[in-house]
Amino acid sequence: CVAIARGVTTVMFDSTVIARDLDRTQLTDHIDLYRDYIRFPFDAVDGVDIRELMYAAAADTDLVGEWRDRFVGGPFAVDVLLTALHGDGAHLQPRARAKRLHGAGIARVNAGDLPGGDLLLTSAITESLDPELLSDLAVVRWNLGMRGDAETLLRACLAIDPTNRPAVENLAAITTARAA
Repeated sequence: CVAIARGVTTVMFDSTVIARDLDRTQLTDHIDLYRDYIRFPFDAVDGVDIRELMYAAAADTDLVGEWRDRFVGGPFAVDVLLTALHGDGAHLQPRARAKRLHGAGIARVNAGDLPGGDLLLTSAITESLDPELLSDLAVVRWNLGMRGDAETLLRACLAIDPTNRPAVENLAAITTARAA
């Protein structure tokens, strides 16, 4: 696939045989369901003039391009690979995931991708904080007479998640109560 990814003229041999662990006696289950889908456009099968096949492969860009897009993807991007290898940590505990998202967010910012950094850092905060807890704490602080703290907590909650309904409602209630 490296040759195909780099645009080198390529002819495959028997590209529709997908064997388990390269053992051609053990074929993949249900190969007939997707054999045509995976078949390389220029495949040297019995009865094909290999010279004509190679000339056709060298002259073509569309068929191989479609296959390359399907199985190899676009141009190699180091940042995309590192992000995939680093992962988002979905399998980790929330605190470890938030730490990983934080590191990835700072890396995006350092790479000049402020919107990407913002998204990752917001995700890290959301993973490590529960906006509902912030909203509930704000209500308690309001009732304790700590009105400034309550408003700050609710505004922080809405900065993280502007659609957080309890925070929106609680901030509206605080604003109304303060005006009265």
